[in-house]
Amino acid sequence: MARLCTVLGALSLLASKQPAYAQAKDSHNGRPRIGNGADGAPGTGQDGQPGGWLKGNGGNGGSGAPGQNGGKGGDAGLYGNGGAGGTGGIGNVSSGTAGAGGAGGTGGKVRGNGGAGGMGGYNDFVSGSGGNGGAGGNAIGVGNGGAGGDGGSANSGTTTTGGAGGNGGSGGKKGNGGNGGNAGFAAKGNVGGSGGAGGLSGDGGNGGNGSLTGNGGNGGSAGRHGNGGAGGSGGNQFSAAGPGGVGGNGGNGGTNFGNGGNGGRGGGAVFGNGAAGGAGGNAIRFGNGGNGGEGGASAAAGAGGAGGAGGSGGARRGAAGANGPQGP
Repeated sequence: MARLCTVLGALSLLASKQPAYAQAKDSHNGRPRIGNGADGAPGTGQDGQPGGWLKGNGGNGGSGAPGQNGGKGGDAGLYGNGGAGGTGGIGNVSSGTAGAGGAGGTGGKVRGNGGAGGMGGYNDFVSGSGGNGGAGGNAIGVGNGGAGGDGGSANSGTTTTGGAGGNGGSGGKKGNGGNGGNAGFAAKGNVGGSGGAGGLSGDGGNGGNGSLTGNGGNGGSAGRHGNGGAGGSGGNQFSAAGPGGVGGNGGNGGTNFGNGGNGGRGGGAVFGNGAAGGAGGNAIRFGNGGNGGEGGASAAAGAGGAGGAGGSGGARRGAAGANGPQGP
């Protein structure tokens, strides 16, 4: 008994002589055990700091300086959500591109969602482009993937281009994929972001919508159990001749159970043909195929776009999806 008391006393003495930071922070990198990470300063594009390695959300990325990208969101530790990506900086050079949105941080290894991607920067020059949206952060444990950021818009000059939507992050062991971001609007369109893949048990994220001639993003596929995400709508062409954007394809259902996602609607056109709708996603074993997207409409003498093909039903059980109708 005396020897046990001596050992315990020695351990207590050693613990009392440890510096304060050793009791509050990880001795390897100074990262706190518990607490949220600091946000990046606005206008700097700084990354958000990681959350505590045990519990805490990642900090949000700082917005970008003119022409510079937004900062990445900080990652979480074991428990917590990833930080959101910062917004891209505005365009500052003629014929240049605004800053892209920062990517979202990764969710906690045990539980937590991925952070949302930052929005692309706006460009006010008559010959520039909006920034692309940032990708959503992935989930690792139980949690959903972050949504992709929307693309930045640009001035309505004839040579401007909107930014592409960011892709959604993937779901964790149990969680849904994030939705893709929508494309920014300008004289020329761009594509919507793809939906993130579902986790082992989770749905795929929906694709983002395209702008003008840009295609809709594809829906994310599910994991083992879950439904595929829907494809995003193609952009509508308002001014120039020609079709709008093609609808995105639906994601596939889970490898064991789940329905395929529906295809996105094709973009309409004022002075040309409508665009085709996206194909429906397939079911793998048990589930129904997704319906094909409707073809885009034509407001002039052109023809409506073709409807997308329906996805196939599951190999063990399930019905095929319906083909989408032709646009008016």
